Amino acid sequence: MNEISQTCHELSPNQPYKYCKELTSFEINLDIAIAAGMFDQSITVQNQHGAYPIVAALADEQLYYLNERIRACGGYANVFVLDHDKISVIHSMRTDSVPSDAEDFTELRNGGSSVGLFLAYLKRHPEGVCIPAKLEMGVDARMSIGNQTVERNRMPELQI
Repeated sequence: MNEISQTCHELSPNQPYKYCKELTSFEINLDIAIAAGMFDQSITVQNQHGAYPIVAALADEQLYYLNERIRACGGYANVFVLDHDKISVIHSMRTDSVPSDAEDFTELRNGGSSVGLFLAYLKRHPEGVCIPAKLEMGVDARMSIGNQTVERNRMPELQI
């Protein structure tokens, strides 16, 4: 059984996702910050229906879960990543044609890498990277890092 199958197999209806509480708390606080206009300049990705999908992620999560959330948005997403004391934004836009020389992300083949490691990788590639759907966890999307990083203590905090 590969790592992802094993991870998914370990999740059951009776066992909550191990980051559920932290992710839910971040999502609620992110909603409040967005409503207050804190990230207006960072929400730039619009899907084909005119919506601006928002996805939340934690740096410690496996990349597999982020890719699943982006796939659920059709490949278009403004992704907010909580990385300990700061929030970074990843822009994901579905592409109809992935260049033949697109990165072959070995670490994405099984989705076992962390979102934080992928974020660090994106920071080293400011032009963005394409994630081909031919990879097991690919979404045929171009992802790039946004230029706004916010310290976590600047966000409104609602305790759940």
